[in-house]
Amino acid sequence: MDVWHVQVIENGVERPKSITAKQVFSLPAGRKVVLTFDTMLKPVGEAGGLLSTVLGSMASDFSLFPIGVRS
Repeated sequence: MDVWHVQVIENGVERPKSITAKQVFSLPAGRKVVLTFDTMLKPVGEAGGLLSTVLGSMASDFSLFPIGVRS
């Protein structure tokens, strides 16, 4: 399990935190991970890796986004 070392903002205060991709899905309301972008607007650093991992997890779980299901 990968642990990412990122900055989070909670109640207006920014502080470092170690977090896994699985923990992102259970963050308390109002807690935000700070995401840094390069000049080409690509996410970079540990938070960029965390974002990539979270999006990959979501994309691989077809129960979250069923395609071709008729309502």
